[in-house]
Amino acid sequence: MDKNQLTYFVSLTQALNFSRVAKQYFISQPALTNQIAKLEAELGVQLFHRTKHSVTLTFAGSEFYNYAVNILNQMMEAESRMNDISRGAIGFLDISSTGGAETVMTEYVSIYHQQYPNIHIRMDSGNGGRQVGMINQNACDLYFSVAPLLRSFDMLDTTPIRPDRYAVYIHQKYTSLVDPQDLSGLKGFPLIMESNSAAPFLFPKILDILAQHGLESNQKIYYPQAATIFAAVQAGLGFTILPSHMNLAVWPEEIRVIPIAGSTAFIELALGWHRDNAKASVLEFVRMAQELYPDS
Repeated sequence: MDKNQLTYFVSLTQALNFSRVAKQYFISQPALTNQIAKLEAELGVQLFHRTKHSVTLTFAGSEFYNYAVNILNQMMEAESRMNDISRGAIGFLDISSTGGAETVMTEYVSIYHQQYPNIHIRMDSGNGGRQVGMINQNACDLYFSVAPLLRSFDMLDTTPIRPDRYAVYIHQKYTSLVDPQDLSGLKGFPLIMESNSAAPFLFPKILDILAQHGLESNQKIYYPQAATIFAAVQAGLGFTILPSHMNLAVWPEEIRVIPIAGSTAFIELALGWHRDNAKASVLEFVRMAQELYPDS
């Protein structure tokens, strides 16, 4: 019993005309008769009464009709589902992001979800140190982060995504100290930042920005995560330098986000995935990301 035999049988049940059904499927009438005969032999029953002038269903044929329709529907549903899986339209994706790329991750995931609503997506966000551990453990399918971090892993392939630049986060009462072109007004003001182990690729870049603006001697206060850094900035304990895309995490009106001018404040972000990950959903996500930011 195969799909063609069932399809011919259902059509014959509805048309009760071998010649018409043979023309419908572009096969000869003897070929159609042969397929029905094979189906009857396999089932061990006669499905049709045929005379020179008419075709009618037997009792067995009437009984088998509903089964045939249900089997065909299940086969078509299975084919459609397998096709969805093969093109990445159903399944799971585990995605990791560092804080600086979280907004871009959310933007890309939203667009992808609109195209593939049957993909179940789980997102994780943390600092760079956490993401390094996840990459080493092959814990996720996709990684959003600063490009140097992802490109430091030989097992990953990467593609650029929408870039960002560093910004000063500071309490509004101190905004007069900040000039996007010249941060020297912040000299002597405490810098609140994550440690090198927590942000291994942001940390040296922030130090470079400090040096360029003559702020390398500023007192540095280290906090374990972005949430506590923002709390300290809101309390007026100092300022921080972080990617501008993190401003969506800053709810307090008292905090101002001032992007830093110049090429040294530019942040290259990337999407990474394990080179041996051949999941269709991963490859489709990468294709979409490359279309969203084609400068790769």
